[in-house]
Order: sequence, then C-alpha cells, then structure tokens
Amino acid sequence: MLGSVTWSDVVVNVCNLFRVVLVVIGLLCFTGCGRVVESEVDSDTSLRSSGAAVSASDSVQGAQDSNTAGNGAEIDLASEPTTRKAVDQGGADAVADEKIPAFYSVPHYDEAREPAADLQLTIKRAQQGEKRILVQVGGDWCNWCGRLAEFMAQKEKVRGLLEQHFLIMKVASESKYTDAFLSDYPKINSYPHVFVLNAKGELLHSQDMEELERGEGYDEVAFLKFLQAWVPVLREQTPDELPE
Repeated sequence: MLGSVTWSDVVVNVCNLFRVVLVVIGLLCFTGCGRVVESEVDSDTSLRSSGAAVSASDSVQGAQDSNTAGNGAEIDLASEPTTRKAVDQGGADAVADEKIPAFYSVPHYDEAREPAADLQLTIKRAQQGEKRILVQVGGDWCNWCGRLAEFMAQKEKVRGLLEQHFLIMKVASESKYTDAFLSDYPKINSYPHVFVLNAKGELLHSQDMEELERGEGYDEVAFLKFLQAWVPVLREQTPDELPE
C-alpha cells in the first residue's frame, strides 16, 4: 500500500496542511488585532470621559469662585437693589428704570399683604429714624396712583423731603384686609388717598390728594407745603396736641 503512494500525493497533502496552518495563524492574528483595537477604543473613551468630568468640575469650581468675594466671603445676590419698570397704563409703580426710593416701607399695592402687619414693621422703622408715616391707599388700576409715584420719585425736592422725614406704606384698596384695617380711619372719597401717622402709628391727618393735583400731575409747591406741615418735630406730638 505504501508503495503505491506517489510523491505528488505527498506534496499535495503537505500543501493542504500548510494552508490549514496559515488559516489558523491568520485567524489568531485577526482576533488579537481586534482585541487591541477594542482596547484602544475603550482607553480613548475613558480618557474623553475623564476629560469631560474634569472640565465640568472646573466649570462648577469657577462658578463657585465667581460668587466669592476677594476675602473669601460669599456675595449675597439677594442684597442687590430692586428695580421697577414703567407701567404703560400709568400704574402705581410707574417709575421707569428707577431704583425703588428709600422712603418706601411697602413699595407696591399688593392685595396679598396684610396692612396691619405692615404697619407694625413700618412703625418700628419710623421710630428708629424719627420719621412720620404716610399710609398711601390706592391700586395698580389707578392712573393717578401711578402719577403720584412718578412725581415723588422724580421731583428732587419732594423726594429729598420724603427720604429725610417720612416712610410711605402702600395699601391696596381692593384687598380683603383693607376694610378692616381702615375701619378706624376717615372715609376715603377718591384714590390715591394719604393718611399721615406719627411714629407711634397714631392718625394725625387725612389728605385728599385731589387737593394737590395740577393739570395732569401734582402741584410741586402745594405738595411741598403739605409735607413740610407734617415734618416731625423733636418730640412727636400726639393728636390731642395738634393745633385746631
């Protein structure tokens, strides 16, 4: 049997075996390269993720640093002065691009506020600064309330007198608390209306603001006379001590 095997058969078998070996080696190389590529991809992805995390951390730290003063104290953003925009309809807060004047204890006609509680806080401030209190009743619906706010903020002499001697507390006329709050005050015929109180919260005067109107605004001379008449003296007068 062995004698019948020819050299050509041997050569063919050897070649076939050699091809099988080459195929196996090729598969092993291909598998190994694939693993290397996957490893490189995973490594690159990890590096990118790490870089993104570092960048995000730096951004957060930068934001925290920007809110920290030079001496390490955090900046209180809530302490920034409040501003108000003009109301097209001439509402009560129509003070275009102006900071809220310092003479306000309650600067808005807010129907959700309780004026009795606001008055107690205003009284404390008035006593500390030896000032009179102007309780201003009106609403955002009231054009003349808006004109009054503009007038007091823009007229230099009026504003100066108010900042030095008065605190203005706004009361919304349509609030559910207003009737009870004003039950002991004189009747109001028109809005805005101002009640003058001393630093103890006692009523000194009821002022119909229509008496101080002039044209489409307020008479500055008459308004100054009204304020000067109620500038507090060194010792607060009680209602009984006021002239008839």
